[in-house]
Amino acid sequence: MLIQDIMFRLLAILLVLVSCTTGEKFPFKCPSDGICTDPERPFCDVNGVYPESQNIPNTCIPEQDEFYCETHGTFCDGNDFYVCAAGKFTTPTNCNLGCSEEGTPHCKRIVPSNNLLQFMDMTHQSQHFKFGNEVVIDTDAELVTEGGVPVPVPMLFIPSNENDGVELAVLFAKSFSAEEVMVVGRSAFAIVATGPIELRNTFKIGNAGYYHKGCADQCPAGGVGGGGQGNDGMGGDGAVGFDGGGAHATRTIEPLVGGCSELSGGALQLASSTSVTITGEIHAMGKGGTQSAACVAGGGAGGSVLIEAPVVEISDGGGISANGGSGACESKSGNDGEFSDQPKVGASCGANGVGGDGAAGLVGAGDGRQGAAGGGGAGIIVINSSAGIFEPGEGTVISPVHKEGTVTIE
Repeated sequence: MLIQDIMFRLLAILLVLVSCTTGEKFPFKCPSDGICTDPERPFCDVNGVYPESQNIPNTCIPEQDEFYCETHGTFCDGNDFYVCAAGKFTTPTNCNLGCSEEGTPHCKRIVPSNNLLQFMDMTHQSQHFKFGNEVVIDTDAELVTEGGVPVPVPMLFIPSNENDGVELAVLFAKSFSAEEVMVVGRSAFAIVATGPIELRNTFKIGNAGYYHKGCADQCPAGGVGGGGQGNDGMGGDGAVGFDGGGAHATRTIEPLVGGCSELSGGALQLASSTSVTITGEIHAMGKGGTQSAACVAGGGAGGSVLIEAPVVEISDGGGISANGGSGACESKSGNDGEFSDQPKVGASCGANGVGGDGAAGLVGAGDGRQGAAGGGGAGIIVINSSAGIFEPGEGTVISPVHKEGTVTIE
């Protein structure tokens, strides 16, 4: 310890003792307006974080030069996180999950699945996004529009060879809220935010990120298809020899892929280090099987929805649907899956057959009958939170029944 530092500490202790015994004010205390007038001590250390203040809040200290700032870089003071910028420490950020000094000091955050931590650590470079209606996120064009007007939004990609053959588009933000969103394009889609994610009205993922490896033949040439397989549910069998596909992925939605085939629902991940609030509807349903001269097709499977945050809230009347679409019959296409916990019935052609129902709620996909195609299998919904438990309200729709886990915070 330097001699002058020791002397300063002794002086500070002596002054405190003098002020206690004589009733005199601490001479280095910042004035009520926070402006230090002593030219040798012009800087007010409000929180007592600099060594020169001896950890005494509201102390006037010498100006903190650029060298001091840059050599310290970042540091934690309780739950406050300080960053050096342009030779000065910025106004501290209050870390809602606490401040960590392990490795490089940082605000604690969740560690999202599918290797998205790198994007969580980039959110400070982005901004707060608050969208209204008619928002289209086109991952193929790398473009976000609101009411047809382009909006600059940072979006990066994880290549398909790192996500089981499906490219993953990642939008990263300080916070994100929207009224009405539609995602289009081939890539699976994720939103990563330090602050809250709030979804109102509808968020439609379409078939963005549908899987395409080893899928059941939903439209065999001149034949009757089985239902598409989902991440957690097998498709119904076609009536003429073509079986529905089995469940094809993990129960944690790693990798982030949707249902199997183009008729299936896509893949969505929402990751926030603060909270995810859903007051509207997330749609990841499969399409109904198509009827054509080429074939009688099975229904598309439901997609995949992964939500990760310390706090997850889904209001009554809101929810998530990843139901399967129903199978087609000889002269009618099947029905698209709906926002409901009830299966969508298959197309009916009377004596010529009835398509299998799409999976929903606790009910699996139905088989096609008398020459009709099978229903689409169930998708998967996973909710990871600090509590590790999520109990939906009485009026909340989550179909099929969700799985739950605990988020990692570090």
